[in-house]
Amino acid sequence: MTKGHPPCLRAFRDEIALRTVQEAQRLFPQAIKFHYNTAVTSVDFKRQLVHISVDGSNTTDVCIEITSTQDGKVYAAIF
Repeated sequence: MTKGHPPCLRAFRDEIALRTVQEAQRLFPQAIKFHYNTAVTSVDFKRQLVHISVDGSNTTDVCIEITSTQDGKVYAAIF
């Protein structure tokens, strides 16, 4: 470390996302539900709904907040 300069913190997006999910699960275990291995069958942007399916046949509507990153990846936070 160079004298007089603050330490540089490097983190990768995947690591930040993983730690954020782990912390959310720890702090709000009953308030936040995570959907893994889930297929999005359709998205209603106007109503901010996403239709998801776990088994390919039964679909569930969930509210979403959609964000995107500078590199073009889109993330949907499901509430």
